[in-house]
Amino acid sequence: VLPLFALVEFAHDIDLPDEVHDRDDIRDIRTLGVDIIVLHNDLISYHKEELEGVPHNMIAAYRESGKTAQEAVDLVGSDIERRSLLLERARR
Repeated sequence: VLPLFALVEFAHDIDLPDEVHDRDDIRDIRTLGVDIIVLHNDLISYHKEELEGVPHNMIAAYRESGKTAQEAVDLVGSDIERRSLLLERARR
């Protein structure tokens, strides 16, 4: 996901100086954006990955800790919501 930020900058002819990229708020925005995308992907791909025995998914990780499928999905939803609020705060 991280390389997509550079691709978007290139596609829109955005040339941000290094000191902008290195700012804490920009780093937070980038990290939270990646987290949100990865968590959404885990929600979308969980069923397929479960059938294939792929353990690299937050829902699978929550299930491994004893949560039901619904509890795990709810937790991932809460993780996304929490990061979305933090992203909005960092954007401001």
